[in-house]
Amino acid sequence: MRHNQKGMALMGWLIVLALLGFSLTVFFKLFPVYLEDYGVKQAFEKTVSDPDISNQLPDQVREHFSKYLVTNFIKVVTPEKLMITPKDNKKNIQLDYEVRKHFIGNIDFVISFHYQEIV
Repeated sequence: MRHNQKGMALMGWLIVLALLGFSLTVFFKLFPVYLEDYGVKQAFEKTVSDPDISNQLPDQVREHFSKYLVTNFIKVVTPEKLMITPKDNKKNIQLDYEVRKHFIGNIDFVISFHYQEIV
């Protein structure tokens, strides 16, 4: 009488564990970057939603943005990254930045973020 084997062999389990370990490594490297970006996004949205922003000079807008960054302990972005240009009697406020996160050996993750609003 012959019995069929069910389940994974040792090699199958090792492959699953290696893939799980790799996935967790990527997650733990990138999660803080996206968590900090959430704070940057909140600061950007609060800055552009200020009703007095249309009357402020670019340096005043950057100072306003800087206060939100300091409050949220965000160090990856500086207020100088905030680009403010006039556009049809409004202001085009744009924030572009990227984060480089070391992964393994000579491999790095480069994550780019872009926010833009016309107020």
